[in-house]
Amino acid sequence: LARVQALAAGSRARATLERLDAAAAAGVLNTEDGDNLAEAFRFVLSLRLAAQLEELAAGRPPDDDVELASLPPLERHHLKDALVAIRDALEGLAFRYQTARLR
Repeated sequence: LARVQALAAGSRARATLERLDAAAAAGVLNTEDGDNLAEAFRFVLSLRLAAQLEELAAGRPPDDDVELASLPPLERHHLKDALVAIRDALEGLAFRYQTARLR
């Protein structure tokens, strides 16, 4: 999502947050959506990192899994909001580029 939006903006940024910033700065992505996606990215990344640190502390190799049942209710709610923002942005991207026609 961030890569496609950054490319549409003519950006060669490689980091996700930089790509979102470039897309918002170029007007390819509105500022509010860019901010919401950046926040969603940071939040999901923080959940993943916390889970990996717990695995390391327990002597297990880290992976990318996050046990949803272990999340407090507030974090589950925030995760749901993050996933809704990502879903909405992906739907907008699919509409813009008519990806359903590619099948």
